[in-house]
Order: sequence, then C-alpha cells, then structure tokens
Amino acid sequence: MSPDVVAWLRDGLAEYAFRNPGESLDVDEFWALLDHADDITDPAHYLPGHLTASAFTLNPNEDSLLLIHHQKLDRWLQPGGHIDGGDVSLESAALRELAEETGVAAVESLGLLDLDVHQIPQRGDVPGHIHYDVRFAFRSRSPTISALDGVHEAVWAPLDELGEFDTDDSVLRAALKLRGQIG
Repeated sequence: MSPDVVAWLRDGLAEYAFRNPGESLDVDEFWALLDHADDITDPAHYLPGHLTASAFTLNPNEDSLLLIHHQKLDRWLQPGGHIDGGDVSLESAALRELAEETGVAAVESLGLLDLDVHQIPQRGDVPGHIHYDVRFAFRSRSPTISALDGVHEAVWAPLDELGEFDTDDSVLRAALKLRGQIG
C-alpha cells in the first residue's frame, strides 16, 4: 500500500469525523484498519478486510444518481470495487471502477462523500470479510452510460425515486448526503 494512500486516508478520516460526528462507529473501524501492518488495499487481505472505493455519480442535471444492477449481489448499487495495483489513489480507484462498469469517464470530482463498513459473505474459497468502502462523489459530463463489467444494467435513478430500487440503507444515506451537497 502506498504511504500516500495511508496519509491521505488518515487526513481524510480526521476531516470526515469532524464533518460527520454521528458516524463515529464507521470512522473508528477505519482507524482500526489503518493500524494493520499489512497491505489493506490488497483484495486478499481478509482479516479483518480491505479498502474498496466507490463512485456516487450524478447525471449532468444533478437530479439522478448512477446505479448499477450488480450481477453477483443481485442489487442496485453504486459503481465501485477493489483497489488495483495501478491505482494511484482511492479516488482514482473509484474512477477506474466507474469507467469499467459503466463507461463513464468524463466527470467532475465533488470529493469524499461517505465511508461505509459492510460485511461480505463467504463465496466459494473466499472467506467472509469486511469491505471498508471509501465513497467519492462525481458529476458526469455526459448522460451516456452502459452496463459493462459485472453489471446487468446501468440506470440514472432519479434522486426522488431511489427508495423504489432494491438497494441498501448505505446507498440511501450517501445519496442523501449528496443531495445536501448540491442544494
């Protein structure tokens, strides 16, 4: 893991904790993860888990959120996934996942949006573990999207209708924060 990623995350956690005092449990879990000497960006780091990065992406009109129907999880989620060796930052990992899953590449960064800690169940030889998801907000410069790698479908979900999608509370929480950022 790059020392820059660790330094950025430490700084980002301090700022995030200040801005989001009601989310101290997730922040505390991230702090504990940073105490591990192993490479916490490695997808094979299972105890307790590893970092992931996600992209909460608004359409150009800022009235819809990009959701993908995830093939393995069979739910509507934000684009995102594991950190790769070529990723220079957590935000670049989120951007790479966004492009790989939906073809969206031309975006404006709106910065760190949300942190989420969630359990991943055992699948085959991969043990159950925790994803420490660092979530970034973006605004797409184009309305064009595609369902690509690991995605059944990609849609612009109207922010006012997110509750109609089979998603989870963490997606709704982050979307609410995003709505607060855009006014």
